[in-house]
Amino acid sequence: MLDALLPDRARMCAVFETAGFHLVESQIITQTIAPSWAAYADKLSAGGDSVLARLSEDEFSSGIDAVRRHGAATVEPVVEPIDVFFFR
Repeated sequence: MLDALLPDRARMCAVFETAGFHLVESQIITQTIAPSWAAYADKLSAGGDSVLARLSEDEFSSGIDAVRRHGAATVEPVVEPIDVFFFR
């Protein structure tokens, strides 16, 4: 679903390059988005994520349940990779 909604790296860069900017550097950084998978499930279940809002109620509930099951077996923070682009 994310692949269909978010532009890939090439399309993202093309928007800025068309406007006259030039890519200087790009990196992938990681961001901690929740201290645990249980906390992440709580955060997701509160709503507010436009991508998850596209799921049916059953799909959403099933996904939250899966995250909670994973969280019951794992004690680690939840991190996500983020692309960072530097243009000039």
